[in-house]
Amino acid sequence: MNYEELAHRLFDLLTVRSRGRTENPMEYIQNCLNGEYAVLSELSDNGAATPGSLSRSLCRSTARIANTLKSLEFKGLVRRQTDTSDHRRVKVMITDKGKAIALKKKKELCAVVAKLFENMGEQDAIDYLRLQEKAMNAFAIRRAVVEK
Repeated sequence: MNYEELAHRLFDLLTVRSRGRTENPMEYIQNCLNGEYAVLSELSDNGAATPGSLSRSLCRSTARIANTLKSLEFKGLVRRQTDTSDHRRVKVMITDKGKAIALKKKKELCAVVAKLFENMGEQDAIDYLRLQEKAMNAFAIRRAVVEK
């Protein structure tokens, strides 16, 4: 089996230009899981966080997180507060408005994915999830070995 050829086929599937499609549901989902929504989702799920912890958990640069937080704060979706136990640290918290937007976006994404799974059929959807979990675990193991 030629794994490199399979990798090329996967990249072709994931890129819009590969088939002349105007919409790619996987690209839409991936775009939604990055940027502002990713930060809102993380804060909604886990409460307050530092910019550094957001950078690590979302695998984004601290500069990218800083820009995203600035935008979210301007929109009133998050607020920053100096940590009372360590005045050098800043905690970021999601506002009620931010929570509402995160919940709405999650519902939208779930509807898109549910439709995608419905179109795939039950067994293919189950198999896809199983394989996605397997791939994510393989990457996590590889990352842990590389970081040692």
